[in-house]
Amino acid sequence: MSTELTLDDINEAVEAKYGALIIPVGSHEVELVNALRLPKAKRKALLSLQESMSSTDDEGNEQEVDQEAVLEDMLRLVCKTEGQGNKLITALGSDLAKLVYVFEQYTGKTELGEASPSQD
Repeated sequence: MSTELTLDDINEAVEAKYGALIIPVGSHEVELVNALRLPKAKRKALLSLQESMSSTDDEGNEQEVDQEAVLEDMLRLVCKTEGQGNKLITALGSDLAKLVYVFEQYTGKTELGEASPSQD
């Protein structure tokens, strides 16, 4: 017995597993794109920003990082458009707790940081 796997099946499965996180902001929606579905350059930039959150100098001393600025940059990067990112950041205000919470929800939904899909 053979099994047929259509492109529609693949697209539906990928969307279900690696779909965007949608956040309503006013009358609009902001779409945070799964890291695996970002263009290669954006994935590389996102990884660099993540690494900067825990950066150390040449002697192993932790460097002070502006977490708010880095999280805002990461959100702008993963939003479907920079305009959506700016809209979300404006709605969240300069509240570091809100920025962290949104990014935690994003990483939980998108399994950010995994090189390949985990086996459930």
